[in-house]
Amino acid sequence: MQTRECERERDAVSWQSKLPSTLSQALLPFQRSGVSWATSDVMAGRCLFGDEMGLGKTIQALAVACVYRAEWPLLIVVPSSVRWAWVDEIEKWLASLIRPYQINVVENGNNSDIINADKLITIVTFPLMANQSILKQVKERAFKVVVVDESHYLQNSSTKRTQALLPVLQAAHRVVLLSGTPALGRPIDLYCQLDALRPGFFGPMKAFGKQYCNLQQKRVGYNRFVWDYSGASNLTELNHHLVSKFMIRRLKDDVLTELPPKRRQCVRVQLPSKMQAPMDACAATLRERFTAAEGNLLPCLGIP
Repeated sequence: MQTRECERERDAVSWQSKLPSTLSQALLPFQRSGVSWATSDVMAGRCLFGDEMGLGKTIQALAVACVYRAEWPLLIVVPSSVRWAWVDEIEKWLASLIRPYQINVVENGNNSDIINADKLITIVTFPLMANQSILKQVKERAFKVVVVDESHYLQNSSTKRTQALLPVLQAAHRVVLLSGTPALGRPIDLYCQLDALRPGFFGPMKAFGKQYCNLQQKRVGYNRFVWDYSGASNLTELNHHLVSKFMIRRLKDDVLTELPPKRRQCVRVQLPSKMQAPMDACAATLRERFTAAEGNLLPCLGIP
């Protein structure tokens, strides 16, 4: 028993030594436990963080990615609305490892920096992963470490983004999926995410459907039948597989005593060009009204 405890302590020291000190010190106890779990021999950097929103999935993902930094470049796939928020987090926690010019944010289908060896981190959005030019470059770069934010975007196996991204994830050495809602109510929502982490573990989708989705044939039209994956079955068995081989999930109530006081942060969002002029006009109006009403409020609001 003591030997096993010593091994766990040694492993914890080992992965923490690979993190920048600022990142290591910032991890809360439950986040530290999550990173230790994700980098254990069992998970080996292929896992799903299903923590409730607000529990720091991003910082845990960056910590896991850092443990495997020897295998970089790193690919991060995100929804369009949060790509710059990821840049902010990278610059905040990995400043000692990464220079700004080494971060490549793919903004359109003509971006050609993905195969640039100077770019250690590439951030690409789900829609752009379906772009054939971008996908070709991603495959040429052969990313071994991949992080996918909001991985429930991969629920539907028939979408172009899932079909494009799934082979990339299956070929990578380390894959970290993040989603506070990995399944919205049906076991089938999990299949593509789980198959990305452990290819073939559940067999083809039809086999998964028979075992965990109460798969039935459904009549469509006069003489046509389709498979209906909307059901659920053997959920205890599925949950056992999830917690032992795939996912960790903590709720706020589970870690309430470890959470810090409420924190506020500024999140960068890139506006569509057509919205820039109306927003500038709105900001100008706000400046005028605050100046006329209470000029002393401007510095407090961060308005120059």
